[in-house]
Amino acid sequence: LNTFDFESVARETMEPQAWGYYSSGGDDEITLRDNHMAFQRITMRPRILVNVREIDMTTSFLGAPSSLPLYFTATALAKLAHPDGEVGIVRAAHKAGVPYMLPTLSSYTLDEMLAARTPGQQLFAQLYVNPERSRSEEYVKKLEE
Repeated sequence: LNTFDFESVARETMEPQAWGYYSSGGDDEITLRDNHMAFQRITMRPRILVNVREIDMTTSFLGAPSSLPLYFTATALAKLAHPDGEVGIVRAAHKAGVPYMLPTLSSYTLDEMLAARTPGQQLFAQLYVNPERSRSEEYVKKLEE
């Protein structure tokens, strides 16, 4: 099982417009190709006859605890992939015990995403600075509350 397996399932189950949005990259897609090539170079060194009864994969990102060495990154317009969109991802991140980075371009308002948090749940946030700086300042203040 690898990420390409998930891509093939997504291609078959998502609406064509949604799949087109998520499967593409910006402009000439150089970064998309570079990312695919970089992941193909990662290999795992198998360890044989190693006791795996008690494995601790917990870590932290910028002080936020995580049950796994990963986090859910900001992805725009999550409702294209599922009706629960970002609100569902906030809840899933809590359930999985991993951080989530809220996207700037989202299907839900920042208030709706923050309202979906569980008390004490830490979230990160993506910030595209708005040309109207006061709007960016308001966004950051809401996140800091």
